Amino acid sequence: MQHTGCFYCHLNKNMIKQGALLVLLLAVTGFISCKKSYNNSVEIYLLKSFTVNSVSLGQHTVPVIKDAVLENTPLVKNTDILSYNTSDYTFSLKKAIPEALKNVMQLTAFAVVVNKQPVYYGYIRPLYLSSIVFGIATIMPGFPSEHQLRIGFFYIDNANMEAFDQRNTPSLINALKADNRLK
Repeated sequence: MQHTGCFYCHLNKNMIKQGALLVLLLAVTGFISCKKSYNNSVEIYLLKSFTVNSVSLGQHTVPVIKDAVLENTPLVKNTDILSYNTSDYTFSLKKAIPEALKNVMQLTAFAVVVNKQPVYYGYIRPLYLSSIVFGIATIMPGFPSEHQLRIGFFYIDNANMEAFDQRNTPSLINALKADNRLK
């Protein structure tokens, strides 16, 4: 009698191969679909339209953006923000700052948005502009680097502007902290 292989051995080898293939397929599928997800959305938008009111602080005035309408798509997407440093107000980005930001030729307004709600507004100020706007958040594109977006705020001596500085507003800090993106 010639041995052609045990039916159960043959069946067992096929099951092992199929099981290994299934495990490999699940691992690859899990790896491909494994994308960093965040519980909170933090994005930066340009503004389509807005109005500016002035608030007097003694002999100084501070611009306040009102009636803002956001652009349809964010300038900086939630998934592009790696972290935020509360001490120097800098977003670290996955990608270089968007071309739209680099090509700003005039004072342009933006909004920092948490879970689809604007938390503060400011101006994008090209580096070649010599004037400084006091009392409002300011982005200077490309400073300090292509993968960082620092939000500045210029104070006037002896003017009580702290209430206007919303760069570390609780809703922003809590959203970033919940997603482990706070430095």
